[in-house]
Amino acid sequence: CLKHASASDIPVFNNLIQLEISFGNYSWDLLANLLQRSHKLEVLMIYKEPQKYAKGQEPRWSHPLLVPECLLLHLKTFCLREYQGSETELDFVGYIMQNARVLERMTIYISSSIDSEEKLQIRRQLSILQRNFETCQIMIKFETFSANFTYTSINTPDNSLPNSQGIKI
Repeated sequence: CLKHASASDIPVFNNLIQLEISFGNYSWDLLANLLQRSHKLEVLMIYKEPQKYAKGQEPRWSHPLLVPECLLLHLKTFCLREYQGSETELDFVGYIMQNARVLERMTIYISSSIDSEEKLQIRRQLSILQRNFETCQIMIKFETFSANFTYTSINTPDNSLPNSQGIKI
């Protein structure tokens, strides 16, 4: 119901601490506006509708002029479902990693429509982004119909990257 809302149509959510939102790629600007207006947000869960775009046709994530207060001071948990490895998604996840200063847990669910080769490439891309994280647990989950593969990386204060991998059936 908010997909056509302008920035001025969205109220300030002074006491919102958890937001679960489902949207398509057309809503990146809406998401930026919601973050700006959710000052105390601690948990952000995004359920993204899978989309296919021709190269260069995908809607873009635009970094807000000011980093939202919730990212700087409050966001502790971030979850993104149906990640497809697009430039926009990678840029958005990088923005969260760079600006969410108190983030404790990030979970990325790779879309089941992505083939094995692409999943490995996505994991490499996300691993590069996470190298500067010291206190955040980052989980990359690959879901299929029969198995759930989880890659977990927890960065330690000495910048080493202990990893654990497992398959749940």
